[in-house]
This record gives sequence, structure tokens and C-alpha cells, in this order.
Amino acid sequence: MRDRSPLLLGVLPFLLLLNCSSQSPAVVESDGGTGGPGGPDLAVLMDPHGPRILSLGTSVNKLTQGESARFVAVITHPDGLDNLAGGQLTSPDGAIKYGAFQADHQGSYTLDLSWSLLQQTQPIGFASEEMRSFIAEFFDMQGHKTAQSLSLRLHCNGKNACDGVCLGQGDRCSGSANLCISGSCKAGCFIDGALTMADASNPDADRGICLACKPKSDDHNWTQANSGTTCGTNKKCIVGDCGNAFSRRTVTAFPYPVDLWGSSASNVYALGRDFSSNLILINTTDGGLNWQTTTGKLPFGNFTAMWGTGTSTLYLVGSSGGIAKTTTGGTAWTMLTTGVTTTLRQIWGSSSGDIWVVGTGGTVLRSTDGGTTWQKLTVPAAFTGKDLAAVWGSSATDVYIGTETGAVLRTTNSGATFTPIKTKSDDYVIEIWGSGKSDVYVATNSGVSRSTDSGTTWTDVMPPLTSGPSALWGSSAGDVYLAAGSTLWRSTNSGKNWYRQYLNSSDSISRVWGSGASDVFTVTSYSILHFP
Repeated sequence: MRDRSPLLLGVLPFLLLLNCSSQSPAVVESDGGTGGPGGPDLAVLMDPHGPRILSLGTSVNKLTQGESARFVAVITHPDGLDNLAGGQLTSPDGAIKYGAFQADHQGSYTLDLSWSLLQQTQPIGFASEEMRSFIAEFFDMQGHKTAQSLSLRLHCNGKNACDGVCLGQGDRCSGSANLCISGSCKAGCFIDGALTMADASNPDADRGICLACKPKSDDHNWTQANSGTTCGTNKKCIVGDCGNAFSRRTVTAFPYPVDLWGSSASNVYALGRDFSSNLILINTTDGGLNWQTTTGKLPFGNFTAMWGTGTSTLYLVGSSGGIAKTTTGGTAWTMLTTGVTTTLRQIWGSSSGDIWVVGTGGTVLRSTDGGTTWQKLTVPAAFTGKDLAAVWGSSATDVYIGTETGAVLRTTNSGATFTPIKTKSDDYVIEIWGSGKSDVYVATNSGVSRSTDSGTTWTDVMPPLTSGPSALWGSSAGDVYLAAGSTLWRSTNSGKNWYRQYLNSSDSISRVWGSGASDVFTVTSYSILHFP
């Protein structure tokens, strides 16, 4: 914005002019009593033989885009009103002439000044508001002059003004590709409340060249580089984010993946079905590049979840209370006796000897001998008939269980008792994952929340989802993956910010699992994908 000269300096040209005449004027500081709505006078230049300003003010004391203000003056003269010649309104330095006052009747003068005229004469630009000062000059027939200053507050109801237009922070300037930032039109992009330069100057490693700094006409955001553009080692652009690039692993005999689990990056199992709905188990020992179908005949039943220990021990859970176990990597299977007939939803274990299973009808099973025997645990009465579909724990004694009501059941005594914990949602809990007993994430059908105090309080940590979550997994407290529909999101700062991962797939994601931050698998409705 243009620098404003002090008002007293603005009237010095008049002093110099009048000092050259035979009759010297006087400069008098105003007491503020005649300023009117426009605010108190800051300085007065009065020639004792010239016009005298009885009052000077404005119809309003503030002005915004599209409005006008009327300047009103009442003038007299020691030699009579017929000796008045007129007046004009100028800038404090006298360089800008806004117009001549019109005489309404003897001694009364008005002048209308609009926002648009102010912009034409001196551009309007400010972050919140601006005080603009004016000088009203009045003359008599002999050339004597009297001047007085007053001011108006220019505002945009809390917004910026750029080139005379009221705009929100980061809005595109009128007729320009630049953005309005704190009263000035600047090149760049307005991201997360700040002006950000184009790619080369953008320090955000999770976006980088995926975003081209060419603001659209209807928003503040970056335009996006084409999906699939390389943005780093094993990284590609996807909807403006620079995400890990997952490779698609298609297994011809395995069209419908169900679940996956691994003991390490080099030993991963995937459970699925063929076109005839027959259950199939496959295994990779080279990080997902090649998959082999296990040789053993799988047990009959509708199994939908898997967990294991070591390199060759696996458990499958499913309908009618069924749990199947193999200790040979799938070549031979044993059906375990559970004592329940409900549908089992999910399985998790703290060790090879301590295993937890949850399911419909408030079912919670625990085995402390590797599945040989199972104990049905008692949940609070309000949950005995509820569907329990998620289980995770930090240890054998500290376990969290998700319910269909959005609540989480927690035990800190190995299942002897459970305490219901209210989360941020009343929706069905589909997944629980945590990095420790106090740091826990819960995904429901409508979002994801996090607690860092063992469930006492919860905070929403949700990306801009277009569908409900379907899977949740993390490699550490700060590195978390969330699947929703066909989109896989990743946060590397504990859910504060999320970025899409590049899958090159439109299939719905059902599971996410990895051995660490640099080794992650997902299964979709038709394929297995792996990073890197």
C-alpha cells in the first residue's frame, strides 16, 4: 500500500502559499469538536481574512466496497457569504483532487465520494482496514483559503482489500492469476492458510511436483500434475499428493483376496477365493514378486480372517464358530473346538500362546495354549448381543475390542473384566490399531479417531473421505495407513495430515498389512498390491 503523509505536512503547501500574501494565515490544532461523523479534525489551516469552517463531517465514518460517503461543510465569511467562492476535496499532499464541493444553499456545501472513485485515484489495499485522510479547502473571491482535515475508515467486513475489491485471504485477484494476501496481489498458491510458492520452492515432500502452482478461477488450490507422475524414489502423484507407488500383483488362481498376514517381509500369506468360491491360501517368500498356492487342502467353511505366528503357523476364523489351524504353512489343517456357533469376525494374538477372537453375539474367545482350548469371556450385559468385529492389544493383559455401537471394550486384566469406552463415533467399529497401550486408533464406518491417553479422550484424525473406512494399520505411532473405498491414505505425523498413496487401481481395499514402513501390502476385491 501507498505510504500516507502526515496530515500536518499535507497542509504545508497552503501555509507556504499564504505566507507569500500580505496577510498571514494561522495554523490551529483542532480540539476535535467540529469533526462530525468522519472523525475529529487533525489540523486546521485558517486565514483570518478568509472563509471560516463552522462544521465539517461525513455522512458515515466508515466505507466499504459499493458504498459512498457524503462530505458536508458549513462555511461562513467575515465579509459576508457572498464573498465565498467555493471549495474542493484533496489528498493530504494535494496531489489528488477528488472534486469540487457543491453549494446546496448559502454557506452549505456537499460532495459525494464513492469507493470506486477512491480506488481510481489511489488504489485501495489493506489486510483488515485503512484510515484514509482528506483535506477540505474553501476559498473566497480574493483568493484567501482555509483548510481542514478529516478521515474515513475503509473496511471489508474483516476481509482483505486488493485493488479495491474485498476478497478473502487467498482469493484470486480480479483479472489476475495472483492471489490476494494481506492486501496485496501476489504470485503463488494459498495452501493451509499460507502463501506457498510453486513446486521448486515448495518444501512439502508429500506434495512436491504433484502440484502445479496455477490457481484455478474458482478456488485457492493447486492444480494437479497428472496421476502417475514420478515424484521421488518409488513415489508417484495421485490427486495432488506424492504417495508411495504400490505395484499390482495379480495371481491368476486367486481373483478374490480376503485377508493377509506375514511373519516378515520375505514370508507373507494371503487368503482368498477362486471363481467358484473355493478357499485358497497363497504364500510369497520374495516380497510379493511371486506367489505359490499352498499344497494342502483347506478346511471347508466360510473363513474371513487370518492371523499367525512364526513362519508356518496360521489360524483362520469364520462362520459357525469355526477356527482352523495349520503349523505347516497350510499343508495340513486342524479344526479347533471353540464351544460357540456364532460368526467369528477377527483374530489377534500377543504371542503364539495367547490368542483372542471376537464375533457376533458379544463373543470374545481367548486361548492361552495355542488354540487347544478356548475360554469364552464375559462382556458387559449391554454388549452380550452386539457384533464385535475388531480386536487389538498392546499385551496379553491389555486388549481393546470394537463394538457395533462405536464403543470400545477394554480389559487390563486379561479379560477378567471389560470397561466400555465411548469414542468419537456411534458407528460400527471395523478396525483397531495402536502403537502402545496409551496410543490407539479406532476406525468406524464413518471415520477414524485417536486416543493418546488409553481411551480417556479421543480426537478425530480423519482425511477427507468419500466413503467409509475399510482397513487400518500402522508401522509406528506416527506412520499410519487408512483404506476407504479404493483410496489408501497415509499419515506420517500421527493423523494430523493424510496423503493418498498411488495404487493405480479402482478396486475396493479390504485389508492392509506390512512388516514395516518400507514394506506394505494391501488386498483389494481383485488383486494384491505391494510397496515398494
